[in-house]
Amino acid sequence: MDVAYIPTTTTFRCISEQLQIVLLGDAFQHRQAMGIVTFATTTDSDLFAKIIPIPKGVTNYFRALNDALRELDQAGLDLILVEQPPESEEWGSVNERLRKLIQPLAKGDGNWTIVDTAIATAITYDVFFD
Repeated sequence: MDVAYIPTTTTFRCISEQLQIVLLGDAFQHRQAMGIVTFATTTDSDLFAKIIPIPKGVTNYFRALNDALRELDQAGLDLILVEQPPESEEWGSVNERLRKLIQPLAKGDGNWTIVDTAIATAITYDVFFD
């Protein structure tokens, strides 16, 4: 098992739906230097200083994640977002480990509560609340 790289840059994991909101650009009221680790092969967003695609396979996920986090952490960013893998049996142990390593951007099932108050001020609440 790979040793987890813990970035010094503020890092959050987010589910795909949250990430899509952020990628649209409507969720942020002001810009921060942000990096993202995503399963998307292409992303069209100027919000991020650096976007690193990560393989969709379970086998080398943590090695690729560690490399991506190290690269983003050394880039002098304000914030790193990590797209959480799918909730499936195949990804179960990966998601469990990821939950222990990286805090969520928001908690909830549809009605999101932003975890970090500094980030909450940067994200428009009505995007996450119905």
